[in-house]
Amino acid sequence: PPAIDVDSVEPKPQADPEPKPPTPDSPPDPDDDPSLAAMQVDEYNGMLEAADNLTYVDKIEALVKKDGVLDEKQRAVMIGACNTKRAAIKAARGSGSNKK
Repeated sequence: PPAIDVDSVEPKPQADPEPKPPTPDSPPDPDDDPSLAAMQVDEYNGMLEAADNLTYVDKIEALVKKDGVLDEKQRAVMIGACNTKRAAIKAARGSGSNKK
């Protein structure tokens, strides 16, 4: 006989395998939670840190540009960081003969 009594086992409700992300149409208001924007910046910096190709940097920059959490200054800082990272990647490849 089976060790588990089937009648006593609760049927598991079918849960979504992944929680749905919040809709990008309604970005949170940065005034509500200034630490949220700071967390975003940290996250983008972490992503940039890990980025090792230009395509990935482009993707991060695109995210930064359409991010509703960051204010203009933070956005500018992040885009600058993207540009710096691009330069670093190009330099690491040694493909740039126009080194300054």
